Amino acid sequence: MENDYLMLKYELFCRLLLEEKMFQNSSVSYSSLCSLIHVDEHLLEDYIFEELGTGGQELIESLRINFLAYLYHKYGEEAFR
Repeated sequence: MENDYLMLKYELFCRLLLEEKMFQNSSVSYSSLCSLIHVDEHLLEDYIFEELGTGGQELIESLRINFLAYLYHKYGEEAFR
């Protein structure tokens, strides 16, 4: 039962990050997303680590860095001046 609950919270967490692109908002943190979806940070952290081998905040930071690299590649150095 708890595993189903965590799976649903994990899916919601991923959708907020990837579909709603909440990682682009610099004020969004792992903690704030957990609060938004009403899930215990530690329980979800364990589930995320099992699924992805990384933590929740690390995932958010990685998405931010990769998105900036994508923009840099797509638009070039001039876009960042």
